[in-house]
Amino acid sequence: MSHPHHSLIEPYIIEATPPSEHPYGKRVMYQDVSYPRIYVQEVYDKKGQFWKYFNFLTDPIMGKDGYLASVSIQGHTIDFQRNHATVFTVQNIAINPPDLKAKDVTLGVLEAKQ
Repeated sequence: MSHPHHSLIEPYIIEATPPSEHPYGKRVMYQDVSYPRIYVQEVYDKKGQFWKYFNFLTDPIMGKDGYLASVSIQGHTIDFQRNHATVFTVQNIAINPPDLKAKDVTLGVLEAKQ
């Protein structure tokens, strides 16, 4: 019996082969058919062996300008060949403040903030 608050996601399954100079041999991505966002990715090396798993959890967030966006609030990258994982979480995110100007997000400004 399924939980009344959970529903199955019908995915598009997208297989991509990067250019030969890229370290990945193949990516398999899963995207919800009802919303254009990739939630899960599998990565394979050039020999076809499973290498990495990516998972992104999203949440709707209302911007200060009233725009509703789906934003990654947590993600996992698991490297099975190197036995290593990276996890990120985002809290107190603010999107699209009404006073944001194009000059505030130029490449030079963003690089200086790193």
